[in-house]
Amino acid sequence: ERFVQRRKVIKKIVRLPTVLEADLNNLDEFTLKLDQLLDQNNKSIFDTSIKQATTYTKTIFIMEAVVMYLNDEVVMPLCQQCVRSVIKNNPLEDISLCFADRFPGIVNVDNNTSSLTTFEKEREDVAAFLLKSQLQLTRWMPKLGRARHMGVAKYIP
Repeated sequence: ERFVQRRKVIKKIVRLPTVLEADLNNLDEFTLKLDQLLDQNNKSIFDTSIKQATTYTKTIFIMEAVVMYLNDEVVMPLCQQCVRSVIKNNPLEDISLCFADRFPGIVNVDNNTSSLTTFEKEREDVAAFLLKSQLQLTRWMPKLGRARHMGVAKYIP
C-alpha cells in the first residue's frame, strides 16, 4: 500500500492482493465468497466494451501452512474449485498456485531410504495430486518441517 501511495503514477496500474476470509472446510461457503470476489474483481478490471474472454489476467493463489490443518477430504475439491471459479470468470486466465504446505496423505517417511529419495517420491505424489486440479508442478523445493511441500504449480487447460 505504501508503494502505491508514494508513486501516484503507479496507483492506476497496480492492484493490491485481496484477502478472502472463509471457512475452508466449508466448500459451499468458500465457493460463494470466491465467486463473489472474482466477479467483483472482473467488474472493476474490465471495461464493459471489452469482452471478458479476450482479456488476459493473472490469478495467484498462495497456500502457506493452510491445507495441512483442513479436513483431508476437502483439500482436493478446494483446489479444483479454485481453478473452476477462476476459469468460469475468465477462460484466458493465467492461474498459479504458490505453496509451502503439506498435502494430505503425502508424507513418505521411510527409514530405509535416503532423504533425497523420500523427497523425490513426495514430489511425484504432489505433482499427481495437483494434476487432478489441472495444475502442473513447475517448481519444487523440498523442506523439512510440517509444511514440507513447497513449490509453484500452473494451470494447464
